[in-house]
Amino acid sequence: MRSSAVAFSIAKHCSQGHIPNCSCDRKRRADDWSWSGCSPNLRYSLGLTKIFVDSKERPGSNREKVMNIHNNAVGRKIMRKSMETKCKCHGTSGSCAKKTCWKSLPTFRQVGKKVYKHYKKARPVSTSNGRMRLRRSEIQRNKVLRKHLIYLSKSPSYCEADEREGFEGTRRRRCSLKGPASCRRLCCERGFTLQVFNQTEKCHCKFQWCCKLVCQTCYNTVKERLCN
Repeated sequence: MRSSAVAFSIAKHCSQGHIPNCSCDRKRRADDWSWSGCSPNLRYSLGLTKIFVDSKERPGSNREKVMNIHNNAVGRKIMRKSMETKCKCHGTSGSCAKKTCWKSLPTFRQVGKKVYKHYKKARPVSTSNGRMRLRRSEIQRNKVLRKHLIYLSKSPSYCEADEREGFEGTRRRRCSLKGPASCRRLCCERGFTLQVFNQTEKCHCKFQWCCKLVCQTCYNTVKERLCN
C-alpha cells in the first residue's frame, strides 16, 4: 500500500537527517526508563504522508476517492503499529539499573507482510453520499472498523487473459519451483509443462595478444517450466 510505503520512506530519511526540518523524535517520555537514541519522527512522517498521498483524492466524494482515503488511513495505522521498541540495559554485573529505549523502524518486508495480511482480510463496501457502509451480507456478521482495508468490487481473475482489461493471463508464463514466481502461485492450479533443451554459449574466454578474444563453446541443459 502506497501510504505505508511513503510513510516508511519519509521516516527512514528523517532519522538519517536527509529531510530539512525533520530530525529524530526526542519528545517521548516514560516513568521506568529513559528514551535515547534517534527514534524515527513518525508524527511528522505520517502527517506529511497524509498531505502527499491524500492530495490527489480531493476534492470530491466519489466512491473511489472515499475508498482510497480510507485505505490510505489504514496504511498509515499499519505503519504506526509496526514500529518496534528496542531497549538497552545499563548497570554493573549485567544488572538493569537503568534502561534506555528508542523506537526503531521495522524492515520494509515486515511492513509489506502486515499490509498483505490486511489485504487478505479486506471488506467489500458500498458508498452513499461519501459515507461508507458494508454490504448487507457483511452487516450481519460485523461492521466497518477503521483497521480494515475496503474494496468496492472484486479484482478480476488474472489467471485468464482479458483483452478488455489489458492483461494476458498466466498461460505460457515461466515459473519456478519455489519463490514468488513459483508454479504453484502463477499457474492457478492448472499445472505446468517442463521443457528440457540444450543451449550453447561462449565460455572460458581468453584474451590473446594482440588483439583477439578466443572462447570455447559450452553446452548446457536448460529446464524451463511454463504454466499450462
